[in-house]
Amino acid sequence: MSPFFKHNKQPVEVPEWCSFFTEKEYLKFVEELKAYFAGQQVKFDIPKGIIHTEKEYYGHDKMGLLNVAQVCKQHKRSKYKSVIREHFETLKRSYRFNQEFDKIMHDFDSVKKYIGVRLYPVDYIPPKTKDLVLGKEIAPDIFAMLVFDLPDSVMSILKDMFDVWGRPFEEVFELGIQNIRNKYPVKISKVKSDNLSLWFAQADHFFTPNLIFELMQTGKLQGTYGSLVGMPHRHAMMIYPIENLQVTEAITAMIPAIFGMYHEGPGSLSPKLFWLYEGELIDLEYNLSETTLDFKPPKKFIEVLNQLQ
Repeated sequence: MSPFFKHNKQPVEVPEWCSFFTEKEYLKFVEELKAYFAGQQVKFDIPKGIIHTEKEYYGHDKMGLLNVAQVCKQHKRSKYKSVIREHFETLKRSYRFNQEFDKIMHDFDSVKKYIGVRLYPVDYIPPKTKDLVLGKEIAPDIFAMLVFDLPDSVMSILKDMFDVWGRPFEEVFELGIQNIRNKYPVKISKVKSDNLSLWFAQADHFFTPNLIFELMQTGKLQGTYGSLVGMPHRHAMMIYPIENLQVTEAITAMIPAIFGMYHEGPGSLSPKLFWLYEGELIDLEYNLSETTLDFKPPKKFIEVLNQLQ
């Protein structure tokens, strides 16, 4: 019998990669994970947060578990079974679709409706593939990648594939931004806490932070002195238009919220607090501990604060 199912009172150590789980949550996660793969009659093993399958049933023989674990964390333990099943069944559907998509991906007119742009942490891209993918760094540590947004997956567009199309990069990049904007609406609402009002964007899909392109292009949700922006993960975004010295209260409120949401996930993007000013995202550096917040903004931001006094 697996040690996960022994009936004893010895504590189980939750691995570092999913330290957000309690012991009971972790045990339930492993139980449902094993049950799913047993039902699929797939042999596997679970090393440090990675599933190694016996064959490429899902398009890969190695799959990370962090995202599905983070999604489970957002639900009650009774829902883990359905979350895990949907995650891996989606991977199987994606693998089958991609096999057919491979046959048409070099025809621009056939694939242009699937072109999109998705935001990733810069360190998400392995160094050995950095020169193969297409995109641009839109903020410190955030990379806007040109992708295919397929029914059940998102796949990066590689340079050799792009070159066959013979299209200018900016044209295709803008098409990707527009496609995502048209396909994936984002709910934006104002949240009030005491005397402070923040704008909060959220959605179930992976493209909520893409709202930043609309803000940069149109000036939407920006104050006289720009806006504070947080993009902690793929499902959420926080915005505070700067008009007066109340921005100091917003900074104090937003940093812990962004930091916590980033570490909770799923689809973590950035723990940074940004200043959107004159079309540029500027990093407002900070150090956060359990007892202190050390805010270290650039000189340009301090100059703006001085104007507000």
